Order: sequence, then C-alpha cells, then structure tokens
Amino acid sequence: MPNPQSPPSGHPYRFTTIAHGDMSILGPLLPAELDGLVATAVAALPIGGAKPPFALDIGCGKGDLLVRFALRGVRGIGVDRNPWFIADAERLAAAAGVAGNLEWRTADAAVEPLVIGADIAACIGATGALGGPVTAPGVVAHLLRPGGIGLIGEAFWREPPPAGTAEAFGMGPDEMVDLDATVARVAAGGLVPLAVVRASLAGWDAYEDAYAGAVERWADGHPDDPDREAFTEGAAMMRATWTAWRRASMGFAVIVVRRAAG
Repeated sequence: MPNPQSPPSGHPYRFTTIAHGDMSILGPLLPAELDGLVATAVAALPIGGAKPPFALDIGCGKGDLLVRFALRGVRGIGVDRNPWFIADAERLAAAAGVAGNLEWRTADAAVEPLVIGADIAACIGATGALGGPVTAPGVVAHLLRPGGIGLIGEAFWREPPPAGTAEAFGMGPDEMVDLDATVARVAAGGLVPLAVVRASLAGWDAYEDAYAGAVERWADGHPDDPDREAFTEGAAMMRATWTAWRRASMGFAVIVVRRAAG
C-alpha cells in the first residue's frame, strides 16, 4: 500500500512530519558537520576485524547519518517511531546505492529489543527514546561493544534563558544544562568523551527557518485542513521563540564517546 506523504489529520506525528518535509537531516547540524562526525567515529574504531563495522542509530529520522556511514563501508540498522521518516530513509539509502547495507525498523526504541554489541551507536537529538538525557548514555554504553564508539547529541544552554521562557516552551527545569554539565552526564553513563562537535549558529538558523517554513507552505496549500490553524500557530511560536530567546540561549552538540575496552 502506498505510503502517504504525511500522516492523516489528527495523527500525533503529523506536525513533525510536515515540519521536516524539506529536510533529510532532522536537526541543526550542517552536512559538513555530519561528515566530520562520521569521519571521526570511523577513525576512532579499532583497526582490523573480519567484518565491516556495524552501526545502530536510535531515533534515526530519515537516515541521513546512517547513509553517510554506509558510504564508508559501515553496515547499520536505523530505528525510528515515525513510519513516514522510515519510508524517506529507505528512499535515501536506495538513491545513494547503499540500501543493501542498511536495515530500517519502525519501532519504539524504549520497548524494541535492540542489537547489543554495536561498533557504533548513535542517538542524536533523540535521547527521549532512551529515557531522557540522564539515562540515555548508560543505554548507549550497554549497546556498544567494548571499545565501541558512541555519538550522543543533545541541546544545551549556551547561556541561561530568560526567566519562565523554558517552562512556557514546555521544557522541564532540568531537561537542559550547560555544555560542561552535558558532557559530564555522558561521562557518568560509563563512556569516555573523545570529542565535542557543536552545531554552528548558521546550521541552527537554517534548521529553524526550514522547520517553520515547511509548515507555513503546507498551510498555504491546505486552507481547509482541520489541522491548519493549530499548525500555523505552532510554526509562528517556533519562529517567535527562536528570535526572542532560543537563538541566544540554546546550543546543540554531539559528544563522541568510547566505551571502555575493559
């Protein structure tokens, strides 16, 4: 049965699917930054081994990261709850000529049995699927083989937000911390930090504009859709909060880690 371009009216994944409709990278990292992450992770793997390295991407979105790994000879499995994202991941892998090296699963990583013993395990901007930013590093460590490489991506506070703004945005008081504390959370999960790659402000700007812009263009083309008003308000809120305070306060970083060999 053909996969529709976006979920039906009222579906919980509809807004995010529409908002990310124009993107293959579902976050503020630029393509060159992702390429650098992939190169760093592959270079950090132990030399040798009879089989190609195996990567697991939790909350893989449209699979852009795994496709970049596959282009370097890495096999992989991507897991995401959104079937529309998974359908796009399959198309992206086929277009890149690496579909045979990758497997895609529509599943909730919180309940889906995950492959243990990965050479590379990534969870970028999706630690909620592993219980949140405090517990996710321990889960990633469990999924990696000794000496394996993890990529954990989190938003952090570049500077404290204005009083009350984070709560009004729907964030808990301890959901985000500064970058040093974010790295410390990862280290507390039994992983050794190797590098920190911060998203550029240019990447953030491009992501926020594409996110809200996709919703606005969809709304223009669907004047009678029952979700139109709520989605338009959501896009306007994202633009307003980005300009008012999130651009100055929020950052995003991927922490490259190694599970201890012993």
